[in-house]
Amino acid sequence: MFFDLIDFLLQRQIYKTADIALSYIQDQNSVRFLMTKAQICTNQGHYQEAANALDILLDQNPKDQKAWILRGHAFYLLNNLFDSEESYINALRIKTEKPLKDNVLEMRLGIIYAKRRSWKDAKTVFLKVCKDRMQTTAWIYLGLSFIRLGELASAEDAIS
Repeated sequence: MFFDLIDFLLQRQIYKTADIALSYIQDQNSVRFLMTKAQICTNQGHYQEAANALDILLDQNPKDQKAWILRGHAFYLLNNLFDSEESYINALRIKTEKPLKDNVLEMRLGIIYAKRRSWKDAKTVFLKVCKDRMQTTAWIYLGLSFIRLGELASAEDAIS
């Protein structure tokens, strides 16, 4: 019953009340509790607390793709590029029945590579993002990657 209430509150972005309702749940080591706790913490800006909850969850269930993605987002927002990249790559490595559809994950992974000046990796990621969907930011980063790799004609095409 509490999880139904918490889901209702999260859909309406009432995070503080959802956090209060979450405190009434007895089994604080369940996968559902930990994932919900991480979602609430992330939305409240408590990224380290979210990452800690996700670490516990991933110890129990290392194949939880959504947990890896949320962990990557939390570390990205903490500006911890190494752990964020590791989490995103782990999420991408998990094979599921439905293909992964997280636009933010791929964009952030590409931005991480660009920040680390790993231009070949950034180019690969942004080529995929640009192929899958039309995003201006992805095309700009793709052009930047081409420039850094000395592929000026391709950079001009990407940016234009």
